[in-house]
Amino acid sequence: EAARAKHEAALRPQMGRPDAAAEREALVAAEKARCSEVKAAVRAVRSALIDGQLNHAASFVSALRDQTSAVLRIVDTLVLSDDLGYLPGDEMIEKKRKSLKRLKKAQRRASAEAANKDVEEGGEDG
Repeated sequence: EAARAKHEAALRPQMGRPDAAAEREALVAAEKARCSEVKAAVRAVRSALIDGQLNHAASFVSALRDQTSAVLRIVDTLVLSDDLGYLPGDEMIEKKRKSLKRLKKAQRRASAEAANKDVEEGGEDG
């Protein structure tokens, strides 16, 4: 950056004259050399960055492979209900839960039956 600022400062309107052509050409050559150095530095940094990213990606893949293998070994050792045989009492499986609508309907029926039973019992006494 300092070399570029130096080259820009060296540019003067007098360099446009034909007798300053040698000085102008020397400045252009120096700027081309600086530009080539900067491009080479950019390529080197880019190459180093890509190499670093590839190394990180390789280590990530390795860690992922190891962790996945460990998880699969753990999952493989889990005991599932299908792995177990049937035991006495397995037949007594819980009934499916009823919805709120069906529960309310059953409650109404039960209370209606209880009311009918009370009426019938009251009618027999009198």
